[in-house]
Amino acid sequence: MNEELEIPVAGQAEDSLSANVCRALKMRIVSMELEPGTRLSESALVNQFEVSRTPIREALHLLDMEGLVKITPGVGAEVARSSFRDVIEAYTIRELLDPAAAEFCAERIGDERLMHLEELINKVPAAVEKHQDAVKCEELNRGFHKIIFDASGNYTLASIGMRLIWVTQQISVQLPPRSYLESRKEHMAILECLRIRDSKCAKEAMKIHIKASRGRLLDVA
Repeated sequence: MNEELEIPVAGQAEDSLSANVCRALKMRIVSMELEPGTRLSESALVNQFEVSRTPIREALHLLDMEGLVKITPGVGAEVARSSFRDVIEAYTIRELLDPAAAEFCAERIGDERLMHLEELINKVPAAVEKHQDAVKCEELNRGFHKIIFDASGNYTLASIGMRLIWVTQQISVQLPPRSYLESRKEHMAILECLRIRDSKCAKEAMKIHIKASRGRLLDVA
C-alpha cells in the first residue's frame, strides 16, 4: 500500500537525497511504525540512511513544515503528537474536504481503483483484538481515503486531506473494535455511490462517514 521509495544513487544532488530520506521517514510515520513522540536522532538517521547530516536535517525540516515532525531548538526532533484539540479541528476541516473529494472522485474514478477500494474494505478484520489490529485497520482506512483523494484530481485537496488523516488516526487507533466495523459499512456505502458515478450520493455518504467518525471519537473522549 505504501508507495515505492526511490533508492538514492551515487552522484545525486543533496536535495534528492533529502527527498528520499523525507519520503522514507514519512511512510514510517504515517504507518505508525514510528509512533508519536519517538525521538529522531540525527546521528542514528545518518547511520541508517548512510548519508551526511545535511540531507537528514533538510528532510526533518520538510517533515516539520508538514506537521509530521516537531523540532525543538536545543532538544532535537521527534514525531509530532496530536492533541485532542488538533484532532477535533482536523475533523472539522475533514467534514468539508472529504465530501468534496468524494464528489470529484465519482466523476473521475476508474474500474481499477474501484476494485482496489473493495479489496481494502474486504481486508478489514472481523475482530480487532489487539493494538496492532487497530493499526492495520487505520492503514486500510488511510489507503481507502488516499485512493479517493488521488482520484479527485485535485493535488492540493489530496495533500491537505492525507495530512489531516494522519492527525485523526493518532486517536482513532484507540477507539473500540466496533468502530472499525461501523466504518467498514460506511466505506461500503461510499463505494456503492462511486460505482454508479453518482457525485451527490458519494458526497453525502462521505459526509455521513466523517461525521460518524467524529462522533465515535467524542463518545470515548
